[in-house]
Amino acid sequence: RTPDIAQRPMLLDALLDSVLLRVASAQGGVKTAGCGIDLRIEKVLEWLHSNLNARHTVDSLARVAGLSRSQFCSLFRAGMGRSPQEYLEERRLELARFYLISSAHSIREIAEHVGFEDPFYFRTRFKRRFEQGPSAIRKARAGRDGRAGKSAHLSSWVQSPE
Repeated sequence: RTPDIAQRPMLLDALLDSVLLRVASAQGGVKTAGCGIDLRIEKVLEWLHSNLNARHTVDSLARVAGLSRSQFCSLFRAGMGRSPQEYLEERRLELARFYLISSAHSIREIAEHVGFEDPFYFRTRFKRRFEQGPSAIRKARAGRDGRAGKSAHLSSWVQSPE
């Protein structure tokens, strides 16, 4: 049975979350549940993935975990191998890359959607992470499938937790 159109964003959301976590895990960047991550940090990760494009501070994330700022940072780094800010930026950039490859949204729209207020800062961080800018990713994709970065299957935003 094919899912109702209303359910498709939720299913795409879950699929994207799974794919991004597997990619990050394969790169040695993410420990999944049961691998020594404190349950309070897991709670923060779930919340972060559900609110990826919102403004986050270390203090607000520590409040979600019910920890002090220093306790939170220490537990987060111990469980994830990086700071909360580094982790958040990596997830945002991975999601942006997904949208660049799979949608026709502009780079500015994608940057805003994943939580970057300044598209120039987004481009700088994206290039640093992937060694090529967002335009190059989109052009490479367009060259592979003969289209100019358009995709019918993602005509609107997928509210991804990742």
